[in-house]
Amino acid sequence: MLAALQNVVLSPQLTLSLNNQLQQSVTVLRGVGPQLAAKLDKLGLTSVQDLLFHLPLRYSDQTQMTPIGNLQLQQQVVVEG
Repeated sequence: MLAALQNVVLSPQLTLSLNNQLQQSVTVLRGVGPQLAAKLDKLGLTSVQDLLFHLPLRYSDQTQMTPIGNLQLQQQVVVEG
């Protein structure tokens, strides 16, 4: 789906509207009240855009299993059994 969106051209009005929405406070989101907003603020997350771009430091793909016989030193893997 992301590939299909690469060629989408937004009108200037829509782009402005989208930018305005992204800059809104996190409290406009359902489920984000004053307490959660305060916790997010401590992490430096104050806008919707901040939340969207708050990416994990690293990602570990735990869907690929490695047989025990194929383990190697200094390699992080997931084993089953």
